[in-house]
Amino acid sequence: MPILPHGESEGATGVSRRLKINLLLAAVVLVFETIGAWQGRSLALLLDALHNIPDLLAFAAASLAVSATLRGVSEEYTFGLHRTEVLAGFANAAAITGLGVGFGATAAWSLLDHTPALGAAPSAFWVLAVALPTIGVRLAAALLLRPGLAASRDINLRGVFRHVTSDLVVTGTVVTVGVVLLLRPALGWVDAGASLLLGVFLVALSAPLFRDSYRLLTDKMPQGLSVERVRATALRVPGVRELHDVHVWAICSNFTSLTAHVLLADVSVRQSMVVITELRRRMASELGIDHAVFEVETGPPPPHVAAPSGSRTFPS
Repeated sequence: MPILPHGESEGATGVSRRLKINLLLAAVVLVFETIGAWQGRSLALLLDALHNIPDLLAFAAASLAVSATLRGVSEEYTFGLHRTEVLAGFANAAAITGLGVGFGATAAWSLLDHTPALGAAPSAFWVLAVALPTIGVRLAAALLLRPGLAASRDINLRGVFRHVTSDLVVTGTVVTVGVVLLLRPALGWVDAGASLLLGVFLVALSAPLFRDSYRLLTDKMPQGLSVERVRATALRVPGVRELHDVHVWAICSNFTSLTAHVLLADVSVRQSMVVITELRRRMASELGIDHAVFEVETGPPPPHVAAPSGSRTFPS
């Protein structure tokens, strides 16, 4: 008997190597920007530096999730280890939120108290000397990761790419702070002001990750699907009279499962297998449901199931 797919192909996209390179780049930027932020007394640059910590966690978690996916199923993990992706995405969102709240609060206090957050006025020289090269590294990281992202539907990989693109926004804002300080050194408060805005930005950035992770962890109906849509697709297959006891859920963002009872016309066992094969094909091609299992029933509809007027019989 062939083994039904469990989403393993999503891991075989060459993404793992790119994630490891991004992990190394994030570690280098973390050290480089932390030194520059301390020397330049810039809260915004320090936020950009420490923003690499969630990046490191995201890259490491995504790499582990891809490796776990490639292991496939086992007797202990009959659906594989796809949920590691969801857990990693949730932890990723929590780390970004914590960073945004922490720096946002620090920046707000600095603005209200009219004192530099790091004890001295920020230096335009250090901000620009560190942030400008970092922009180039961020752009290279995004270009490196994008090809693998296009071949995958993984929520965690989308979260990683969201990290990389948000890094460009954060570093671009820091460069703007450096330019303002270079032109108007007296406007030292722009560093804290930018940090406050970036803190709010990071919190907002984490919301979609929290939402997607919650949807998966609670086995909510995947977006774009409904029981009625699944039933309508099934009823277009010749030989199907009714579909009931339908259960649809996502193991992770790239692996949707379905179980259902399918009532067939009075057909032979061989014909019923043809119908089931066609049902699985349509579920995969039209609805993106990779793993569909059907319990076959034959004969007249049970009392609680009315035979639909639009059902079709298997051709003789």
